[in-house]
Amino acid sequence: MVDASRTQPAEVEKTKKHEILVLTAMAITKMTNPLTSKLFIDWSSDLQYIISDCHISISNFEQLASKLNVDPQYARLNGFLDHLLVQYYFTVVTQLAKLFCDGQQHQRLERFMNRIGEMPTPNFVLKHFDENKIDPVHKGLNRYWKSTDEMHFCLRATKARLKATDKIVKRLKECRNQVIAHTDPLFNRENAEINAPSITELKTLAVLAGDVYNTIQIGLGRGCFCFDVTNSWDIDSIFQGWTGHMELRRLTAELDRMGGKGILNRDRATGELTMEPMS
Repeated sequence: MVDASRTQPAEVEKTKKHEILVLTAMAITKMTNPLTSKLFIDWSSDLQYIISDCHISISNFEQLASKLNVDPQYARLNGFLDHLLVQYYFTVVTQLAKLFCDGQQHQRLERFMNRIGEMPTPNFVLKHFDENKIDPVHKGLNRYWKSTDEMHFCLRATKARLKATDKIVKRLKECRNQVIAHTDPLFNRENAEINAPSITELKTLAVLAGDVYNTIQIGLGRGCFCFDVTNSWDIDSIFQGWTGHMELRRLTAELDRMGGKGILNRDRATGELTMEPMS
């Protein structure tokens, strides 16, 4: 709630009205759309996709940045790689805004926690508490919730972790609204670009989002998801393919210079391939 001693009267009144609207909207939502097991699963799937998209984009951004304008063998791709780097950044900002920033379709993480922690506790959540109490593994570990009080204690601690990122989230919102999603006046856009979160700060938010997601899933005894395993979405395989392509072109050129006849050798120490003329 608002500390009136530190806020101007008009701001206090505006904030109070906003809080009333939020609470009213939550109450209407609870009456018209109570949280069910199906809605929880659908919501979880939505969050999992968004968070995964962030982790994949950040991982590929970091790999691109390590090669762009650094490794000479990718010099011919620098224009494409630079463009792709920007697109990954845009993706991360857009997706993280859905999770952390306020807005009609945003702030999914906090809204998700609010719905789970609503009173009275949803029946399917109570069922998970009962299952955790009798499970031979879950019953001995605090991370698995056995009561509404345990769940609320964990949700409060998790919301505090979200609150600690407010400064980054504020800049994230400005970057999303004034640079990426809209074309704001040049002055506003340039300021937002200057103050835009670094990829390291965005990674902090993405990791936190994954932690929040898994805290809730584990609390209800539903397991967790490894967001840092990108597997087939990893761009490194593309770089490996390009390296092989360039190596093949080099060897083919050497073979052509030898009249189409040569012997392929491989250095056992370095693994380097060379083409030598047939004697």
